[in-house]
Amino acid sequence: TKSAWEYDLDKIFSEFISDDYGSQINNDYVTKRLEELSSVARAFLSWTSLIGGTFSFSLVKLVMERKYKGAESSTATSVPFTEKEDAVIGLQNALNAFIIMPSQSEDRFRFSHDRYMQAARSLVECYSKNEMHFAIAQTIIMPEYQDTPWLTSMGVHQKIQHISSSLELLKERIQTRSPYRQLLYDAAEHALEAGARSIAMECLSNALYLLQDNPWDEGAPDVSY
Repeated sequence: TKSAWEYDLDKIFSEFISDDYGSQINNDYVTKRLEELSSVARAFLSWTSLIGGTFSFSLVKLVMERKYKGAESSTATSVPFTEKEDAVIGLQNALNAFIIMPSQSEDRFRFSHDRYMQAARSLVECYSKNEMHFAIAQTIIMPEYQDTPWLTSMGVHQKIQHISSSLELLKERIQTRSPYRQLLYDAAEHALEAGARSIAMECLSNALYLLQDNPWDEGAPDVSY
């Protein structure tokens, strides 16, 4: 190795040629770089981009590996991975490309720049965002994960983002939706305390959407308050 940066100056000028100064410096160039990565790395970045700029590797690994409820449905178009090493390889490739950076915690990582996160959301591997949000929403609700460090460190508004982004799938596929409604209600209370009334109204509206079709029938499942 030469221990120095190497680049093709002619290629740089041709890439950014434009009539107006700075108009070509946009997400297209960043997306093109992500598309040069392996399919595993692109899938990994697609999942992480929906979780946030800073994310837990444990959560990404879970949603990439497990087949969540509803995956057998003909309408399910997400692509949960089956090999455990895929998430690890995806992380390593993203780290080697300096797109992802480690943090002080061994389980937490972050995008090295916001544009990488934005570009990852436009990758072909991120074609079914509702399905992916649905998988994440189911994962954070599962009882066995409630005391895990990666979930306890996740903010309530980060959790409801995935619920709110998959409302139709949750109502269609999940019969007992009270845990999702409870999270939305907790988020609404938190928003009211912070003076964010519009967010509180949105959370409550989404919680009402997840009620059963006849919420007053006490003999039906998932109608207990």
